[in-house]
Amino acid sequence: GAARAMRAASDIDDIVRRHEYGDEADPSFTDTDMEIAEILQEDAPRKPFTDEADGGIVETESDTKPDNSISENSFVLRGTQYSPEYAQKLTDTHKIFKDNGYEASEHALNRIFGRINQGKIKSIEQVVDVLKTGTTYKDTLNGGLIKFKDGVAIAISDDGVIKTVIGAAKVKPSWEEVK
Repeated sequence: GAARAMRAASDIDDIVRRHEYGDEADPSFTDTDMEIAEILQEDAPRKPFTDEADGGIVETESDTKPDNSISENSFVLRGTQYSPEYAQKLTDTHKIFKDNGYEASEHALNRIFGRINQGKIKSIEQVVDVLKTGTTYKDTLNGGLIKFKDGVAIAISDDGVIKTVIGAAKVKPSWEEVK
């Protein structure tokens, strides 16, 4: 489990590095693929902090003690530069996805609103429709699944969290339809 996740994180780091520096870049690796890889890289498991003095893992009370102050169903925004209205909009939209059986990352919610403002996505309802009725693909390059319909692609990580939403998308050669 954890070793596989760390290997996957390392693979994603390598893909991003090759794309950024042009080292043995895969010609089929598009900017959309890069965007998905970077998002997965942001959310990839990180090595634990170590105490360099003795080389051991520093374990704090927060690492060993469960945080019972926040319920499992709450959504906590990590971004701090949101207006109260926008923060509420993100929270409300997260609830819409949760009520429809989906978990959406903060990044995905921000991307949805950005794509709506750009006119690349019509509405939250369109995104929910893509999730419910879109064609499912396995992303063989970045891992996870892609739900696709009418030019809207939704990247879903292996743990089922919506990572990003891309408007004006096309089916990629690295996507294999799941039947």
